[in-house]
Amino acid sequence: MAAFGPEAENQTLVTPYAAYLIALDDEVLARKRPLATGTLMHAEDGLVLLSKRVLLPLAHKRREPAIILGGQTYHGTGSAPPHSLVLTDRCTIEELSRITLRV
Repeated sequence: MAAFGPEAENQTLVTPYAAYLIALDDEVLARKRPLATGTLMHAEDGLVLLSKRVLLPLAHKRREPAIILGGQTYHGTGSAPPHSLVLTDRCTIEELSRITLRV
């Protein structure tokens, strides 16, 4: 399984989903720009959950981002897998889009 982000190599307990989110945060902090993504999460039984997120770097009294504000939505019908399957590493993650936003 591919690791995302520089920290992922040394964190054996990080799931692929957590490693993916860490990599997104790393990118937001490095670019100092908001990021919007869309992903599909495929469960073992073929069900799919669509997730959309936006990550905004925030700074206080300096130019370097200090924290990231994120929002995320999940889309699917009753036949979509529960989000908990992703957290327990029972889904694969397919990134549909990654857009660096200009502000």
